[in-house]
Amino acid sequence: MKRLAGYLLLLVIFVLAIPYAGISQKAYAATRYKATVKNLIVTFNLAEGYFSASELKIYNKISRQTSRFLPETGAFNENEPSKFIHYSPSTKKYSDYFLVEGLKENDEMMPAKINAVYYSKSKPVKFVLIKK
Repeated sequence: MKRLAGYLLLLVIFVLAIPYAGISQKAYAATRYKATVKNLIVTFNLAEGYFSASELKIYNKISRQTSRFLPETGAFNENEPSKFIHYSPSTKKYSDYFLVEGLKENDEMMPAKINAVYYSKSKPVKFVLIKK
């Protein structure tokens, strides 16, 4: 009976672990960019071939908070800057956003530098993201 209980326990653990096996897998490669602007550290993960998986994060050195920005649309338009809006799991609305310029959909070589502008309550802040 103890042997059966042991097998059942192993089976339960295995079944519960299956969903976590696929979490770390990605179907795309990402190129990382970084910039430091005033009291902010900006990181940009540009997903290659799957633009809607790209994201910007800012870390405020003073408040020690990280904010996440996602593409406004899943579609990509090379003729216009890409807009990244502030994401909140609580669906809270934020007014700050990023505009990222110079991205190309089918660019085999990811650019070494990307121009971006951060729009917040104050004036727009321009900066350059550098490939890492």
